[in-house]
Amino acid sequence: MGILPAWKELAGGATLKQLVLLWMKFSLGRISLVNKSIYYVISVLVSIPFALLIFRSFKFIKKFKEVFIWLLLPTALAFMVSIFFPAFIYFRLLFILPSFYLVLTIGGILGADKKWYALLVLVVLINLTSCVFYYTDKFQKREMWKGAVAYVENRVADNEIVLFSYPEPFAPYRWYEKKADLSFGATDSIKADGINASDKTKKLIANVSGIYYFEYLNDLSDPSRIVMSTIVENGFVEKEVIGDFNGVGLIYHFVR
Repeated sequence: MGILPAWKELAGGATLKQLVLLWMKFSLGRISLVNKSIYYVISVLVSIPFALLIFRSFKFIKKFKEVFIWLLLPTALAFMVSIFFPAFIYFRLLFILPSFYLVLTIGGILGADKKWYALLVLVVLINLTSCVFYYTDKFQKREMWKGAVAYVENRVADNEIVLFSYPEPFAPYRWYEKKADLSFGATDSIKADGINASDKTKKLIANVSGIYYFEYLNDLSDPSRIVMSTIVENGFVEKEVIGDFNGVGLIYHFVR
């Protein structure tokens, strides 16, 4: 955290925001929308049947205490630990997701009341709809590295390189790349050091005519924009900015 203080924002912490996010992702799934106002309204409406079923399930907590302990204890412990070490974020708590649905099922089935059956069916339909939307809408993918790598490698010209503000190209880029000799990390450490990052960048770009620069995680690894500044100071101008790949950030194409 001392090296990358901004990492706390991504790692998750003991905040109301993270609690709300946990609820939203467990109920609505990993989908998101560009229009956040619509997304929040949908999340609130979807939350109603989930909340009603969970509230009713507490009538049976003594009979199914193990399930409730499975759901509540890890959540509480993770939240308390995150007061000192930020780690409370929904994808780290996926192991309690089965207990979440078991609690919903308890609230919907026990008591043999048709209105609670109907709510449980509605919850299932919400989840199925969310799942279909996630897998059919390409912009729901968290990070579209495969498409980004293919796009850059199909366009990179002779005497052009791909550059990152990191000691090495990021792992997902390495995974998909087919032209490994064209990609480089422009820093000597996970947080860019002024002189070292600038010197390394100068050496990499000294004899090239173009650069595809990924700004991915710049706020963490290069908050002062040392690498990009060095590129511009050495005679490169921005030709285009590509922002078509969700989760990857902007890709800048510089040319001399």
